[in-house]
Amino acid sequence: MTVHLNHKVHVLFRREDLDMARLENKEVIVLDVLFATSAMITALAHGARGVIPTLDELGAREAAARHSPQSYVLSGELHA
Repeated sequence: MTVHLNHKVHVLFRREDLDMARLENKEVIVLDVLFATSAMITALAHGARGVIPTLDELGAREAAARHSPQSYVLSGELHA
């Protein structure tokens, strides 16, 4: 059985490029993939020895508890 879908995907890199008039009656999925990667790159560029990505604040605090208090900085985007 072959299924042919007539779906289009539009990728925008800036929220300013959203055309609100064209969004009416459409489903929109927003992925913010740049914040995490830019935060990691910035930390490494400023001397961090490593970055430990976690899924949420609890995961970050658990990872931090395995290190000495002077050896880490917690960073993230809460409720985003």
